[in-house]
Amino acid sequence: MRHVAVFLPLILVLYLTVAGCSPPTPAASTAPPPPPPEPVVQKPAPPPPVPEPDPYEVAMKEVSTLLTRYGTLYAGIRDEKTAEKAAGDIERMKSRLRELGSQISKLPHKPADDKLTLAFQSELSQMQTAALNSPDMQRVLADPDLQLQFLAAHSSFVTDGLLPLAQAIAARRSVLPEQPPQPTDNRAKPSPVAQ
Repeated sequence: MRHVAVFLPLILVLYLTVAGCSPPTPAASTAPPPPPPEPVVQKPAPPPPVPEPDPYEVAMKEVSTLLTRYGTLYAGIRDEKTAEKAAGDIERMKSRLRELGSQISKLPHKPADDKLTLAFQSELSQMQTAALNSPDMQRVLADPDLQLQFLAAHSSFVTDGLLPLAQAIAARRSVLPEQPPQPTDNRAKPSPVAQ
């Protein structure tokens, strides 16, 4: 036991030394607690871009609007002033049809365009029938003072506006995509034997 008595003070000193080296206990802080972390907010994905409208469809809608407007134009002709205004409108519509024909001729053909082309052909047929049966058009063309002016305006609208447009539409339909070159047979061909 004597050995234990010798080592006991040594163990006690060692214990107190180690216990005295422990880190200090933190004092109570008077500072406010740190703010909570901000929640991560995910921004919604941007909507997909609006697809560009098909140029052929846009042009054909405008053509349809012009044809409808032409059919109703004669109803507003009552006197010389309204006749001059209508003649100017017909001239502007004819010019716009020519511009649209030029734009359409530059567009590549797509099979989906055929539906719009058929609708255009149907509108032309209806316009011809409506013109023959339109009491307003018949009234204007029967008026001797307006007859010459509007026969010329109508004829010009058809031949200088609608006809070039229809030709542009038909031309782009008939253009076939380029075919790849066909392989040629480059083997030497026997030459005809001279007799």
